Amino acid sequence: MKIYTLGFFLIFSFVTGSGQNLSGWDSLSHSSSRDSMLVKPGAPDDTKDLSKNAAVRINSIIASPNPANADITFNYSMTPGSEGEIIILQITGAVASEIPVTGTHGSIVTDTRDMKEGLYFYYLMVDGKAYSAKKFVIRH
Repeated sequence: MKIYTLGFFLIFSFVTGSGQNLSGWDSLSHSSSRDSMLVKPGAPDDTKDLSKNAAVRINSIIASPNPANADITFNYSMTPGSEGEIIILQITGAVASEIPVTGTHGSIVTDTRDMKEGLYFYYLMVDGKAYSAKKFVIRH
């Protein structure tokens, strides 16, 4: 049995009986902490602070509201000059949506009315590496 670095992978691996059916998820366990660094407000690079009073985590994503009803907003931050996309997965591991993102940070609002109620996973893919894997719930 393969052990993953993220908590919900341990649960998912246990439920399926093996990690072999998690195609594409292996890369999540190989991201090092230096790939996701903290940028302090007023940093000299071109990465801007999203909230003016808090540090911004590079190569990260957060979804709100959670649980979602009609739509969900993904706030993301990426390394300058990177290409990225938000990947949303169903509980089975099937890809529900792939949303391209640009710039060092931004917000994407996604309509969830056509998605089934339940648990979904999402992560930010930056230059071919997966970062910041999390989950959200849809309740209609």
